[in-house]
Amino acid sequence: MPPLYDNSKSGSQHTAAIALASNLHKARLLARKEASNDRPHPTHLLRRPQTPIPNPEFAPLETRGYDGQKTTKGAFYPLKQPHYPDGLPEKLRKNVQKVTRNDSAISLNPLVLRELRVLGGLNKYVIRPGVGRNRPLVAGFSRQRRWMAWAIGAELEHGMFRHLAILAVMLVLVASARAADWPQWRGPARNGIAPASPALLEEFPKEGPKKLWASEAIPGGGTGGYGSCAVAGGKVYLYVNRSYESPRRILTAAALEAAGYAPDMSAALSQLVEAARTSPARAEIKDTKILDPWVAKWMREEFLPKDPDAKKFASAAQARLRAGADAIPLDVLAKLKPIIGQTYDTPALLDAWLKTAGIADKVAKQVNRMMVPPDMESEDMVYCLDAATGKTLWKTPIGSQWYWFACSCTPTIAGGKCYVWNSQGRVYCLDAKDGKELWKSEACGPATFHHNRSSCVLLIGGMAVVNAENGLHAVNAQDGKLAWSLKQYPSPQGSAMAWAKDGKDYILVNAGEKLACLDPKDGAAKWSVKSGPSAAPPSTDGDFAALCTSEPGLIGYTIGADGAKEAWKQPFKDTHAGVILKDGYVYAVGCAYQEPGKGRAVCIEQKSGTVAWEQTLGPAQLSTPLLADGKIIAVNGSELVVFKASPEKFTLIGKADLGLERWSSPAIADGKVFLRTGAGVVCYDLRKQHD
Repeated sequence: MPPLYDNSKSGSQHTAAIALASNLHKARLLARKEASNDRPHPTHLLRRPQTPIPNPEFAPLETRGYDGQKTTKGAFYPLKQPHYPDGLPEKLRKNVQKVTRNDSAISLNPLVLRELRVLGGLNKYVIRPGVGRNRPLVAGFSRQRRWMAWAIGAELEHGMFRHLAILAVMLVLVASARAADWPQWRGPARNGIAPASPALLEEFPKEGPKKLWASEAIPGGGTGGYGSCAVAGGKVYLYVNRSYESPRRILTAAALEAAGYAPDMSAALSQLVEAARTSPARAEIKDTKILDPWVAKWMREEFLPKDPDAKKFASAAQARLRAGADAIPLDVLAKLKPIIGQTYDTPALLDAWLKTAGIADKVAKQVNRMMVPPDMESEDMVYCLDAATGKTLWKTPIGSQWYWFACSCTPTIAGGKCYVWNSQGRVYCLDAKDGKELWKSEACGPATFHHNRSSCVLLIGGMAVVNAENGLHAVNAQDGKLAWSLKQYPSPQGSAMAWAKDGKDYILVNAGEKLACLDPKDGAAKWSVKSGPSAAPPSTDGDFAALCTSEPGLIGYTIGADGAKEAWKQPFKDTHAGVILKDGYVYAVGCAYQEPGKGRAVCIEQKSGTVAWEQTLGPAQLSTPLLADGKIIAVNGSELVVFKASPEKFTLIGKADLGLERWSSPAIADGKVFLRTGAGVVCYDLRKQHD
C-alpha cells in the first residue's frame, strides 16, 4: 500500500496541516453537541440517504467535475452557523474557504468534501467535487495523490476520522497543484482568469522580466502556428502545424518553356535567336533597365518579320535573349523533355539521373533551379515540455494537411489526456504522460476552407466539442465517435465555451454571426442572438456575456437559460480577442488588425456599457489577454504588456519587447508566463521578488 502522504513535505507544513485537522475535529464534536435529537447525526449522511432540512444559507452540493461530467446532486445538514474553533490560523481559514469556493481549485471524492464542509462549518459555500465515488478527477496529479484522495474518501465513508491530518495535507496539495495549472486555452475556467496566483511584479525591472528558459527550435507564426501553451502537472503542451516546401522536385512543361524550350521552332529562327543571345552586343548589357528595351527592339526588328509563325515562339525567344550566356543549352533542354511531370523524392535521385543523362555539373545546378516542389507540405506535431526547464519530454506527430495559414489549436489537458484538433479536422486524444495516441476521430467533413483550422477542444458533458468551417461538431470524449454536428454554426477559427445556469451546463458558441446557447448532449439550440463577423470567444459572468466582433464591435448581453438580449455595444473592433470580466468591468485588448497602429486597451462598465478608460497600445490585435493577481497580461505585437485591472485608470506595470508572435495568447502558471515566438516557447518569471 502506498503512503498516504508525501513525507518529503516540510515539517512546518505538516504542523500547520495537523493543527488544521485538529481544529476541524473540534468543530465536528461541537456539531454533534449542537445537533438536536430530531436531526440526524452529520455522519449518518455517509451511510444512508436522508431528507435535507431546508436552509436558505446553503447551496445544494453540485457534483460537477473538471471535465463537465455530472453525478447525482446531494445536500447535507448545515450547522446552525459556521464554526471556526479558537486557534484556527487565519491564513489556513482563508485557504479552506478559497478551496471550497473555487470551481476549478479542487476535485475530490464527494464524501471527502461533504465531510470537510460539515467538520469545518463551511456550510454556506458551494463545493464542486469530482466525478464518481471512486474517481477523483485531479488533473495532473500523480497516481499516488489520486489514490490518496480515494483512500481518504473511503475512510471517511466508514466514519473513521483519525486521518484528518492527511485530509488537510491533501487540501494543501490540491490547492497548490490546481493553482499552478493552465490546462487549456484561456485557463482553467476558459475565461482568461487565473483562479490563484502568487504576487506578481508591481513594476518591470529595467532589463525586463527574468527569462527562465527557451525551448528547442519549434516553428511558430506563419510556419508553425499561433496556438498558445497549455500547462498542467508541471508540463507544457503545444500544438504545431508546420508548413514547408516539399523536398520533392518535379519538372513542369511551363518550367521548360520558361527556359526557352520550343521544339517546334524552325531551325532558322532558333539559330537566329542563339546568335543574338551569344552576340557581343548582348554580352555588354548588364543592366535590366537597358536589357528589356534591347530585347523588345530586337524582337520587333529582327525576329518577328522573319517568319509568319514567329509570333508563336516570341516568349521562348525572349527568355533565351534575357538569359544570355546563362541560358541552358538547347540540347540539354531536349534531354529534359522525357522527364516532364516526373517527381523525384530527393535531390540525390535527381542528381543521379542528371549524371546518367550526361549533363555537366554546372548545367545540372541550373536544371535543379528549374525544378519546382509539386506542392507545399505540412506536419502536425504535439510537443510536451518540462515546465521547469523547457526541455522536450516527448513530441508526437499526428495527421496533417497543408493550409495557406498555419492552424493554431491550443491543447486541452484533462484526466491525464491531451486533446487537440488537427489540420485534417480530426480530434486526437493522446496520453498526456508519454504522447501515445489513444484515439482519433474521423475527419469532421472535408477540407473546404484553406485559411486555417484553429479551434480549441472544449470538454463538456462527456463530449469534445470543436468548431470548423462546416459547422460545430461534438465527439465522444472517451472514444472519439461523432455524437452530433450542426452546420448552422461554421467558424474554422472559433472555439466554444461552457456556461452554467441553474445547475445545468450549456455550450456558448459565437459562429455564423450569432451567439448561440446549446445543450451539450445533442446540440439542441436553447436560444441565439445576433453578434457579428467574428471568431472571438464569448466570456461570461453569471447572467452577462461579452464578445468582440469586427462590426459593430464589443457587445454586451444579458443572458439566461431561456434567451439573451443585447445590452450595449462599443466600437472596439477585433475578430479574435477574448475579453476579461472582473468585478463588474469588461477589459479588452486589440483592434490593430481592423485599425492598423491603433491597437488599444479598454475598460468598460459591465452593467451600463460606459467606457471607464481607454489606452492606446499600438500593434495589439487578434490575441486574448489573461488576468492574474489583479493584473492584465497581454501580447502587444512583439511585446509583453502588463497593466492593472482597475476601472480607475490605466496603470502600466511594464512592457518588454520579447520577440513574441503577435497573434499568440499568453499562458500563466504559478506566476510564470509561457509565450510563443517564431523560434519556440519562452518562459518568463513575473513573480514579485521578496527580500
